[in-house]
Amino acid sequence: MKVIFAGYVKTGTQSIKEALQILGYSTCDYFDNFWYLEKEWTKILTEGGSVDDFRKMYEGVDAVTGVPCNHFWKELHEAFPEAKIIFTPRDEERWLKSIQRQFKEFDNDIRYNLMQFTTYSGWRYFCLSNKFLNISLGTWRNWPWSKFVMSRTILRRLFRSHTQDVMQNAPKENLLVFRLSDGWGPLCDFLGENIPDTPFPHMNKDGSYLHDARDRHPVMQRMAKEMKITLTLFIAFVVLVVFTLILN
Repeated sequence: MKVIFAGYVKTGTQSIKEALQILGYSTCDYFDNFWYLEKEWTKILTEGGSVDDFRKMYEGVDAVTGVPCNHFWKELHEAFPEAKIIFTPRDEERWLKSIQRQFKEFDNDIRYNLMQFTTYSGWRYFCLSNKFLNISLGTWRNWPWSKFVMSRTILRRLFRSHTQDVMQNAPKENLLVFRLSDGWGPLCDFLGENIPDTPFPHMNKDGSYLHDARDRHPVMQRMAKEMKITLTLFIAFVVLVVFTLILN
């Protein structure tokens, strides 16, 4: 592994991921961790994990971004001591408004919530996401159609604690404190890469995370296809029942 993104959720995760992919790095993000490493993360979150576990999980991956890896940056750096760490600070009040806006989108997106209880993959995703979000933001929901439980006090405390942890404990020689407005220069200098001939990406503007994921991420696309099949079969079953009742 070459890069560990330790930035908190809603501090530019998707932009950093896109930038690393433009630079040619293979990445593992939130959805990839669910799809490919569900069993491993379930074990870590319920029983614990070793350095060897983390090393095996991310062998062959160039970079990790987002939840839950950002919270386990120490364990990952212990497994991959040569990896460079990127951290993106953000104003607390702006971050708080952004995270609340993001989760309001989750609460109100009917298709996203429907997908989580009408498909096998969606239900697995819901169960693991609850674990991820609990350790990350102290939030959860009881069912896919429930509202997220969110405490501003807990959010602030977790945000401050994570920022303090990274800034105080990450090895300075391996740490880049980066703002998206800095552009390609500092990032490419830190990674030893040439500056690409393309603008620095700015993803998830105005809380467009779900829309972007549905359009771009194969895991979300797979779950969306499963939902269509499930709903088609359900409608066919209802039509069959109604037709049978009419004939009888």
